[in-house]
Amino acid sequence: MLSKVIELWSKISDNGINDTLDFDEKKRIRILNKVMFINVALAIIGSSLDAANLQFEGALVSLYPITLSVVFWVLINRGFYAAAKWVTLIFIITFISSISIGFGSKSGIIVYFIPGALCPMLLFKKKLLSLTLSLLVILVMVGVYFAGQNYGPYYWIADSELIYYELTSLAGGVCLTILILWHFISTNIAYEQVILTKNTVLKETNQLIEKQKLALENNNERLTDSMEYARKIQRAMLPGKQVLGSIFANSFAFLLPKDIVSGDFFWAQSVGDKILFAVADCTGHGVPGAMVSVLCSRVLNKVVLEEKIVEPSGILNRSRELVIEGFGSSEKLVYDGMDISLCVYNFKTNQLDWAGANNPLWIIRSENDAVEVLEPNRQPIGNYGVIETFTQHRVEVKKGDAVYLFSDGFADQFGGERNKKYTIKGFQNFLISISKKEMEEQRGLLMSEFERWRGDVDQLDDVCILGVRF
Repeated sequence: MLSKVIELWSKISDNGINDTLDFDEKKRIRILNKVMFINVALAIIGSSLDAANLQFEGALVSLYPITLSVVFWVLINRGFYAAAKWVTLIFIITFISSISIGFGSKSGIIVYFIPGALCPMLLFKKKLLSLTLSLLVILVMVGVYFAGQNYGPYYWIADSELIYYELTSLAGGVCLTILILWHFISTNIAYEQVILTKNTVLKETNQLIEKQKLALENNNERLTDSMEYARKIQRAMLPGKQVLGSIFANSFAFLLPKDIVSGDFFWAQSVGDKILFAVADCTGHGVPGAMVSVLCSRVLNKVVLEEKIVEPSGILNRSRELVIEGFGSSEKLVYDGMDISLCVYNFKTNQLDWAGANNPLWIIRSENDAVEVLEPNRQPIGNYGVIETFTQHRVEVKKGDAVYLFSDGFADQFGGERNKKYTIKGFQNFLISISKKEMEEQRGLLMSEFERWRGDVDQLDDVCILGVRF
């Protein structure tokens, strides 16, 4: 029997509850269901007493809570929660007022003042609204109560029957007050438990995040150390600067990797009375680009030092064959390779032979600061749709002339006030403006200009520039 009562009580409490309601709203609807149920029970008892004593007017008044409760439950079941709350508030005011006016102080209605004043705080979540309505309910109840005292009750209750009304009112008022207060207490306890649980979860999450942060920092440190060591290895395998500096005292090499190691590289070799130097831009950047750059550098060394090819076009043609062959073992066709600008300078005849794969050569003449542009073949060193023989150019250079070989990283960098590319034209104009300065000073100016232009924008690609003054 008790289990069935508990089950029924649970069903009554959960009337109108669905998953769309949050935790606080569910508790609020449950307590309202319980309040309405108690009011219905008390109304049935009150109406029965009135009917037994032939107080049919009082019986009709007692049936009023039943009608309002039915309306409340219909609204709750249809999801009209806000309307149900306002109906409840109206019910509280009108019910207490009608009892006070109809039966006066002898009805014991004064014990309903406490739950009546607490109900708005139960109904509405917003504190200002609930406090305002609580104050309004108190004012109405007090006003109606004193009005009933001054003008007398409409229905008289015999002293022999008074005990029943007083006990009924006292039981109802106490039950409702305890129920409402327990709701607030249990809600606070539940919230404290929720907060405690959230704080525990948050603490555990923060500890996990801290562990992950330390792990990431350690991994990042190891990765950075590995990359730094890889850069040392890459530079050791690409000793172009030392070779170039031993022949050309007035030269510079500017290499700025995007990611520690670089897919761009400069290369130089000395063979007899000729010095060969180049700037190459390999596919990709970072570790993949660096791996391709090492392969391409080894290919250039093999062609020049082992196969004794020293003509620029011949070097590029043979290098292309070796690069395609190097990637030929892959199951899929690989288009990795390099763009390159390659010079062969005969320091006895002052003749400069040049060939290029996608990358040009700029010569700034000392006599008039004019820029002579040697255009490359529009094909890379690697797999390509239509393979053609590279064109070789020969020019005579005079004392004071400067040549510049470069990748596309500087000109393609975004930045400036409008976040635009630096552009080839802008890069050429800047080189002209600094071409009279010492080559090592030019290197510093290029670095400053690149950082000025880039600003807060991420570096997009590796940058490599080689400058030689004859």
